[in-house]
Amino acid sequence: MPARRSGIRGAAGPLARGHGSNFADLLQAMGASESGAETLREIDPERIDPSPFQPRVTFRAGELEELAASIRTHGLQQPVLVRPRPGGRYELLAGERRWRAVRHLGAPTILARVRDVDDTTAAAIGAAENLHRTDLSAWEEARAVQLLRDARARTGLPLAQEQLAEAVGKSAAWVNQRLRIADAFAEAVKSAAERQNLDVYAVNRALSGVPKARLLAAAQAGRKAVDALLRELLGDGGRDRARAPGYRWDETRRGTLTLRLTRRVEELRPAEARELAERLRSLLEALERRGRG
Repeated sequence: MPARRSGIRGAAGPLARGHGSNFADLLQAMGASESGAETLREIDPERIDPSPFQPRVTFRAGELEELAASIRTHGLQQPVLVRPRPGGRYELLAGERRWRAVRHLGAPTILARVRDVDDTTAAAIGAAENLHRTDLSAWEEARAVQLLRDARARTGLPLAQEQLAEAVGKSAAWVNQRLRIADAFAEAVKSAAERQNLDVYAVNRALSGVPKARLLAAAQAGRKAVDALLRELLGDGGRDRARAPGYRWDETRRGTLTLRLTRRVEELRPAEARELAERLRSLLEALERRGRG
């Protein structure tokens, strides 16, 4: 990363900006609200933690670099939204791509809107910010819908699938499929993370690359099929190991990376070797820039 420069600023605007016309309706359906006192302040990006209610787990390196370049040239067009947490820290509610891009630039501060909200509202904001995106994977969509449903249930007012479908602007069948996937994998994901000593975030990243049809087939087949798919994805799939990725990056929500090779280097497929080499080059370049700072 380059030397840390002056803070990244941007213009404040309503939360609904850029989130689609049904954003406020979705918050209302969740028993949440856009209203509430908030302050605008400069915050050290390193004092901000990702939200546990963020369904999106895949961020393309090239996409973040493009956004970082835009922010460097034009500034931050919209502040991130955070809520205060104990110990002088903050939790991100909206704007994870912007936060990651600003961290990539090495800026000492980022302009943030600070609002104290409960978990129900935090979950609604995190899911609503992403459900309108066209680049979410089937697994990320499933987690988003599950987060919305479970957050509403904590208020004692369960949200029927028909109401949830109307709130997110999808069909009841679409919602039913995502919830079937999310519910079938929920406990298996936790067990797989514990068994392999992984962050749950790493397991979610692995699942984000699986097509919807395969997730749904495993969910319909039952727990044994779900466990088998997870073993294959995480590198201990026995006969399926040859089809599994030759390497994976285990990344925590705080950005800690661990490279795990599931096959020997000479056994990597050519495309995998090229992709891994490019990823390592980008990482080394970032380290060199940081060192020069």
